[in-house]
Amino acid sequence: MNAPPPTPPRPGPSADDERLLQVLGRYVSRITATGLLENARREPEVAALAGTEEGFARLADRLALGVKLFTDEATRARVRQDLAMMRGAPIRPVGSSVRQPAPAPARAEIGDRTTRLDIRTEADLAEARAVARDLCVRLSARSLVLQRVATIVGELARNMLSYAGGGQLTIGFRTAPRPLITIRAADTG
Repeated sequence: MNAPPPTPPRPGPSADDERLLQVLGRYVSRITATGLLENARREPEVAALAGTEEGFARLADRLALGVKLFTDEATRARVRQDLAMMRGAPIRPVGSSVRQPAPAPARAEIGDRTTRLDIRTEADLAEARAVARDLCVRLSARSLVLQRVATIVGELARNMLSYAGGGQLTIGFRTAPRPLITIRAADTG
C-alpha cells in the first residue's frame, strides 16, 4: 500500500508577524497572541489589503479589538499605541519587557461588592460579560482567570436567555481572607 505523502512542515511566522507577536506578547500569552493574529489575518477586510499601510492599520485595529477579552481599556490603548509605533520604532524582545497591567486600586480599597443584572436581551448578556471582565481587572486577575470568568458568566447568561427567556445574574466578590468571585444565576426555566 502506498502511504499518503507527508504533510509539509508549517512555515513559521514571517518577520512582520514575529514583531507583531512580540508586541502582543507584552500583554497576553504567546499562544493567545498567535491565535489573535491568525484570526485577524483571516478577516476579509484585512486579507484584501495585506501588505499595504491600510491593511496594517486594519490588522492593528483587529488585534487591539481582539485583546479586549483579555485586558482592560488602558491596556488596549497601550496595545494600539505599540502597534502604531511598530513600523517606525524598534521592538524590544519579549523577554526584556515585563507585562505591565493597568494600575488597579489596592485590594483593601475595593471591598466586598455585588452587582445584580437582569438578563432579558443579548445586550444584557454583553453587559454581564463586561461587568465580569471589569471585576477581574479590578482584582488584578490573570488573563486566563479573566477569560474563564467572562466565559462562565456569558454561558450562564446565554442559557438563561435561551432556555428560560431570561433571569437574574449576581456577580460579586470579596477580597478577604483571599480574593473570591461569586456568580449566582437565577431563572424560572
